[in-house]
Amino acid sequence: MPELPEVETVARGLQAEIAGRSILSLTVGKSDFIDDPVLLEKELPGRKIRAVERYGKFLLLRLANRERSGAGEEGALLVHLGMTGLLMPRPVSEPQTKHTHVVMQLDDGRELRYTDARRFGRMAYRTWRRCITATSPTITNCAAASSRRAITFTPTTIRK
Repeated sequence: MPELPEVETVARGLQAEIAGRSILSLTVGKSDFIDDPVLLEKELPGRKIRAVERYGKFLLLRLANRERSGAGEEGALLVHLGMTGLLMPRPVSEPQTKHTHVVMQLDDGRELRYTDARRFGRMAYRTWRRCITATSPTITNCAAASSRRAITFTPTTIRK
């Protein structure tokens, strides 16, 4: 699992490389690490990547409304790299590696590729309405909601 400085480094690199780019299309291979692959394929094309940030050990890609129609609301793509995950922009001419599971065609001719040999990472699309609660205007719920592996400890579940 990547440490916070590593995730911060990746977020800053992606911010410099892909912020302001639009996602033209999306191709999903294996999808067992994606919360809702159909929703991802439906919602990502046509959206502009406004910013890339780190939230805990998650990468958070802030997405603008769809460019074509202006419809819909702003959203976020949450990505957890797991142990072996990579999210990198690559030239279309560069062959995809064996474990490339998600490819986003960008408007500058490059592809944003998610590669993960062990598939311990996570990926989820969320609307801001789903991320932000009225009681706490943060993205805490967004990051927490995207983890199927979350464990809740109560006094009855903790044993000595």
